[in-house]
Amino acid sequence: LGAAWIAGVILGHPSLPFPRGHATLFTIYCAVMIPALVAFMMIREPPGAVVSNPVTLGQQFRRAGQLLRENRVYRRYLATRMTIGLAGTALPFYGLYAKSVLGAPDGMVGIYVMTRVLAQLTFNLPWGRLSDRHGNQLVLRLQALGSGLAAFLVLALTGLTSSTNLQGAWLPYLALPLYVLEGAIRPTYVLTGSNFLIELVQPAERPLYLGLTNTLMGITLIVSGLGGAIVDLMGFRGVFAVALILYLFGFVLAKGLPEPRAEGG
Repeated sequence: LGAAWIAGVILGHPSLPFPRGHATLFTIYCAVMIPALVAFMMIREPPGAVVSNPVTLGQQFRRAGQLLRENRVYRRYLATRMTIGLAGTALPFYGLYAKSVLGAPDGMVGIYVMTRVLAQLTFNLPWGRLSDRHGNQLVLRLQALGSGLAAFLVLALTGLTSSTNLQGAWLPYLALPLYVLEGAIRPTYVLTGSNFLIELVQPAERPLYLGLTNTLMGITLIVSGLGGAIVDLMGFRGVFAVALILYLFGFVLAKGLPEPRAEGG
């Protein structure tokens, strides 16, 4: 929360016009992140399941292809996550829309970030409790629905601003519910990512599944950069509409996934 306030102050300070304010934030980010990365590198993991026979890289690739061909549940899980990941293309454009259309000043970014972080802190524990009681398949469905609701709200907002001549300093605050929803949904990505996948696969195969999933999700992240092209071609309304469709499709895919805990797994 303090960092969000600092970001707002720096970006809104008259002596730090663009790009100086952003450069200052990047410098602060590096100064904080590098010690954090060093500390993370010093963590020693406890020993896990030991594979009796060493596996070559070629064997890993062949086994990865076999997993995709034979494991129907994993394919559906992967399709769900990749669909929701592609829908996340729209997230960076919430702030850009607020600035370009709603007239949000640079300092408003701090308020948006603070709102998102506060929502994330508020909903972190409830999501964990829901996961413990009802499993991560439900969390994945709610993730798609909650993110889809945010896409629907911003889509409705674009329709409102384009059909009326709204003006006023209060307009940027119309984007706050988007950041409340985004922050509230953020904790689910840990639960539906590695946590859910670990429950779906056998312990000895977890490293391969995790590595393959992270690789393919990395490709999805690269492809999501096409969001800028969608905005150029279809405008803000286009990218938000695409996101809404993808979130709804992700919800349908998630409904077809099993819940290991319900099956006694």
